[in-house]
Amino acid sequence: MLYKAFEFKAAESNLAEGEFAGYASTFGNWDTYGDIIQRGAFARTLPRFKESGLILWQHQMRVPIGKPLEAYEDEKGLFIRGKISDTTQGRDCLTLMRDGVVRKMSIGFDCPGYQVLSDAQARDLLGSRYEEAAAAMKNAWWFDGFRLLTDIDLYEVSPVSLPANDQADITAVKCGGHIPGTEREFEGFLRDAGFPRKAATILTGHGWKGLQRDAGADEAALVASLKQLTATLTASK
Repeated sequence: MLYKAFEFKAAESNLAEGEFAGYASTFGNWDTYGDIIQRGAFARTLPRFKESGLILWQHQMRVPIGKPLEAYEDEKGLFIRGKISDTTQGRDCLTLMRDGVVRKMSIGFDCPGYQVLSDAQARDLLGSRYEEAAAAMKNAWWFDGFRLLTDIDLYEVSPVSLPANDQADITAVKCGGHIPGTEREFEGFLRDAGFPRKAATILTGHGWKGLQRDAGADEAALVASLKQLTATLTASK
């Protein structure tokens, strides 16, 4: 799961009533998992996103609140302009954005294309920022090396209250669509289910190895275990 943040604007002279805009991701910088998005990563599926993508409230699939009007990459990152619908939740969302209560947005996507970077490749890509990035990731137990994300399927954009990245204002969330195969992916699976980062981290630390042990190498058993876990966790929230 990716988290990148930049402030968006809920109302501006060049925006129509009910619209918001901002950068949903930036290129070339690392996130809290050590992932770096390459310019062009969104290009393949942006036409589909503009045609059928959704604006959701806080990543809740059952609470659509609008649709994208514009989405494109430039030298900085992925720019999004969306229209919030005139529904109860949509009006509440616009009020919170205009009051400066909700200042973040988060994008949900799968990542079918990425490259695990060697130390030399990461140094070359990040340049003078490498030492800062390495220091930031030094004590992150989930970090297993920088990754360059090169191909992304973008599905939805959500205004959100609390991003995981404290250094920015728009977050990017990588959604599931495949079976979690690592602790990092399992934590993302929990975040997609709606659990806060701290809770997802604790559950991952205590539950991932046990889940794998119980399911063994049987993929069907792992799928069944994940479905059962999702149902149990959702019911207990």
